[in-house]
Amino acid sequence: MNKKFKILSVFIPIVAAVLSLIYFTRFGDKNITIYLQVSFCSLIPLILYFFERIFKLSVSYKVNMTVAFQIVFSSALGSGVMLYSTTSWWDNFTHLLFGFTASVLFAEFFKESSLLLRFLSVMGCAALWEIFEYVCDNLLNGDAQRVVSALQNGLNPISDTMTDIWITGVGIGVFVVISFLTKRYKFLN
Repeated sequence: MNKKFKILSVFIPIVAAVLSLIYFTRFGDKNITIYLQVSFCSLIPLILYFFERIFKLSVSYKVNMTVAFQIVFSSALGSGVMLYSTTSWWDNFTHLLFGFTASVLFAEFFKESSLLLRFLSVMGCAALWEIFEYVCDNLLNGDAQRVVSALQNGLNPISDTMTDIWITGVGIGVFVVISFLTKRYKFLN
């Protein structure tokens, strides 16, 4: 295990623990789902490490850091500190970030694949995430897809799902632009 990975695999669980403590003290809620989500997501860098070892892949530090930022912004801050509920643009931001992060992962693991295949793969992941939210909402009586709040405000209940998916596409676009500029002007390497 290299030094950078050791730092990352220790840093993310510490951030998750601190944010879980903030969540508990701020909201006094004992919602076990939030704690499980934040705790499990903090283990993703470790899972990536084992994935790398099992399949004899080399995952760059940039990829690990991109995934770590995604975890902190979406799970720890979004759910753990309740930014999804308190900050109107947070959900859109994390879906944009997911489009970028998933694009980084697909570019790393499928270097020889076409841009179209990577785009479709990331969009497929976005659709699978929305299905996951739908199933969780039905099983846990939640409202991750904001159907109840949309109906209460006279909005189309499917708008949150569709917005999440197209904003993921914008995140892919951000990745493509940054990749182009990186190759063209030789920065960020």
